[in-house]
Amino acid sequence: MQKFYLPKIVLALLIICLCSSLANAYNFKCQSRNGWSPGNGRYSYQGEWIAYFGAYAKAGEYVLFYYPRGGHGFWFPRNKCIEL
Repeated sequence: MQKFYLPKIVLALLIICLCSSLANAYNFKCQSRNGWSPGNGRYSYQGEWIAYFGAYAKAGEYVLFYYPRGGHGFWFPRNKCIEL
């Protein structure tokens, strides 16, 4: 019976490790004056106020980008970011 449970335990641990590595994956890469940097972000919503640009955004016109070690998001024009 013990031989049967060991592969299931190893498989469960492998699945947990794979899922945790996917949770930390970055989905955008944006270019600032310091070069390209990976991070997480999302596209702007239709009619969302972008204070940095002083305008209401169209859907997907800007990217709210979060650097890996920063808690504050920064707005980038869509043409300065690549979706990974």
